[in-house]
Amino acid sequence: MAIAVKDMNTYLNSYLYDIQFKNKNKTILNRTISNYESGINLFIRFLEDSKYSELTPENVDKVLFEYRNFMRNSLNNIKSTVNSKLTITSTFLNNINVKSAIGINEYERVIPPLFELNVASENEKENNFDEDFHKIKCLEIHEVEEIVDLIPDTKMCDKAILETLLHTGLRVSELVALNKNDIQVALDQKGCFIPPENYHKAIPVYVRKSTTKGKRHARITYMDYDTLRLLNKMIRERIT
Repeated sequence: MAIAVKDMNTYLNSYLYDIQFKNKNKTILNRTISNYESGINLFIRFLEDSKYSELTPENVDKVLFEYRNFMRNSLNNIKSTVNSKLTITSTFLNNINVKSAIGINEYERVIPPLFELNVASENEKENNFDEDFHKIKCLEIHEVEEIVDLIPDTKMCDKAILETLLHTGLRVSELVALNKNDIQVALDQKGCFIPPENYHKAIPVYVRKSTTKGKRHARITYMDYDTLRLLNKMIRERIT
């Protein structure tokens, strides 16, 4: 048996649909789906441009090895990026429907030819060092402001969410679980926050142990005055 390269997109669409359907009651980011789709599409384009017209149990390992070399040598991807894309591709190939179409035994698995990252020699590490890649990348203040300004005032909830993430350092999951009483300021009768008199005073935000990554320790982070005012605007919109 074999799977024709021209039919790969059909299997890809079915695979992505299955992922979304099986995770419909879970939190799965659109970005994750997009990463899967772009990674597998790269593999399909590689097949279309190569000499292979189909994937078979006999050639799948060789194809993945050549695909690895293509990403490393032609696309100049670093080894960790190559490994990530190979993992995405092999997960797709191990899907029960795809594996059956290729003709691979259901008890066998397609093993990606990953690079060994831990045993590289010092010379190889030095030669492969990508200075730009290893720099800590963060947004400049003006870039943050430009992103926030893209959100119209009619989307107050979206703007409040983004500002809170930017100015507290909360993870998305921690923000979702945040309660009003986690923000350490008093509430008025309408449920709005009472801002501190000192504009420059940082406002403590209590991150509960049960909401943190690993659920090991609670912690305190801080929010600025303007972000608190923006949260109040969002609350007032909801209660009017």
